[in-house]
Amino acid sequence: MIAPVSTLRYAARVPAAEQKGDSAPIQVRRLDRGAVHLCQQKNSVTGLYIGQSATLGIAGELQVLSAGDLLVLPQSTTVKATQVVDVWALEFLWEALAPFSNGLGSNFPAWRHFAAALDAPTEHFKRYTVPGEERPNWQRYLQTLDQELRAQKLGYCETSKAHLTLLLISLARLIEADLASLPLTDDPLVAKVLAYIEAHFREALTLRQIAAQVHRSPAHLTTRVKAQIGQSVMEYVIERRMQEAETLLTTTEKPVSAIGEAVGYPEPSTFSRQFRRRHGLSPTAWREERLSGRPTEKLVKQS
Repeated sequence: MIAPVSTLRYAARVPAAEQKGDSAPIQVRRLDRGAVHLCQQKNSVTGLYIGQSATLGIAGELQVLSAGDLLVLPQSTTVKATQVVDVWALEFLWEALAPFSNGLGSNFPAWRHFAAALDAPTEHFKRYTVPGEERPNWQRYLQTLDQELRAQKLGYCETSKAHLTLLLISLARLIEADLASLPLTDDPLVAKVLAYIEAHFREALTLRQIAAQVHRSPAHLTTRVKAQIGQSVMEYVIERRMQEAETLLTTTEKPVSAIGEAVGYPEPSTFSRQFRRRHGLSPTAWREERLSGRPTEKLVKQS
């Protein structure tokens, strides 16, 4: 187990060309008793790594967390611990990775999507689980990063970036399935839009709402997205909802109405209409056909 450290925030001092204002691009701390405010830097990403089971107050709600849990937190989140815990908080700006991000961009095609997926605006934290065999690496990387930022020995900026990169690559592998669902695009704005849709497609979404999240007009956003992926913003939203519905129809026993609500259609008739447009079958008929392995024309007529 890693020995407790103080709750002071250690920040990498980088050359002026890499630093904006007084914001430190990489910050790490081990949580102690009391409340701490995280994700306060604009355009920063903050993660909590849980070394041992713990109960934390996150944004005012108690969360029971297990060893190996990894949380990516939204902006301006308050985390409260009632006791000394083995929990690490890591906050960074994407610019902190330069020039490492350039090399990753060419060798890791999903890098932009990964960055956008973590940076997508959301009110809820994202929770992942680090496999047991990877947890010693996470502890070691975080401990070394902490030591480098505190000691500030020669070359510590480069070493800190390298360890942060290793952590992010490990995280990217954890969410590889999520990344695979996003169409590839070289446009950072489009990548951010697709990541936002991925986080919110189960909710009521409008083009105006999505455009407001990335500070663009609906018309401009529609043009940019369609040029990159061949679909409009709302066509992609419907496509993603239908993909999720297909998964739920074939892997769960949930009622069709509940599945429709789970993918963003509280009105069963709206869900059925959209699904029929895609498949030529009602959700019930499509489910029966897939599960039986044979066409169900009779069921189509009955639906």
